[in-house]
Amino acid sequence: MKKHCTGPVKSKIGFVGAGSVAMALATALSRSGYVVSMIASRSGISASQLSSKFPGMIATEEPQVVADSCSMVFLTVPDDAIESVAMAIRWKPGQAVVHCSGVMTLDALEVPYSQGALIGGFHPMQTFRPSGSKEESMHGITFGIEADPPLRETLEGIAENIGGRHIHLSGSARALYHASAVTACGLLATLLHLSEGLWEQFAGPTVAREALFPLAWETLENFRDAGLSGALTGPLLRGDLGTIEKHITALRGVRSALLPIYCHLALAALPMARSKARGIPVERWEAMESALRQGIQQGDYETC
Repeated sequence: MKKHCTGPVKSKIGFVGAGSVAMALATALSRSGYVVSMIASRSGISASQLSSKFPGMIATEEPQVVADSCSMVFLTVPDDAIESVAMAIRWKPGQAVVHCSGVMTLDALEVPYSQGALIGGFHPMQTFRPSGSKEESMHGITFGIEADPPLRETLEGIAENIGGRHIHLSGSARALYHASAVTACGLLATLLHLSEGLWEQFAGPTVAREALFPLAWETLENFRDAGLSGALTGPLLRGDLGTIEKHITALRGVRSALLPIYCHLALAALPMARSKARGIPVERWEAMESALRQGIQQGDYETC
């Protein structure tokens, strides 16, 4: 059940920053009945491109214009720019100023707070393609929210109304929360890239992607349904020391940056493998652990 729109969202919503997050969030808000009226960006072209997708939205290069006109302003600028952008604007008492960073605490919004604004964080746990390349849905996305009442309830309502769910974040948890997101997103993509790169030795990247994607997708679905216990398969579960040693030798032979990563991840998975497997001697587990630790030492490569 959707929450009633309360507080600032009855009035105009604006954005400072015209990147992919602004595009996705503005689209979701507009579709859900919110009034998204203004966008500011240092690049007038970016702001104009985004505003052209929303009837009545005004584009500007001046963030102050957005702050003067809107009751709620989302700061969708790079993390390192949030504090300086917020400091450069004159805010009004009772106005909502919300950043969309996963890692930055509300300390970055100290200046708006000192001027009487309500401050908050509203981070979508999702990856977005470059602006305009694909219509993004917020359905099912988790939003990390940090704010005091009444803004907290307003942001909760926004998350639910655009099809998402929410969790409450404290400043001390944000770095771990965001590290988790980066690991499951960009670093996961990097791991797939390194896996794909091995295919240059015997096939090619196009064939690799076609082969690896169904495998990776099935693994993600298994993880969604049952966590690591349901998704972990392969030689670790079988106690197949010989296969693991062959992997290490092959990765060392092509000087792949995947070797230490492979070994670190396998070591992390070893406790789960041991808890699931049956009938494998303790000596076999110890030998696998030893081989993996040696692989880490042998795979300290700087090139990918």
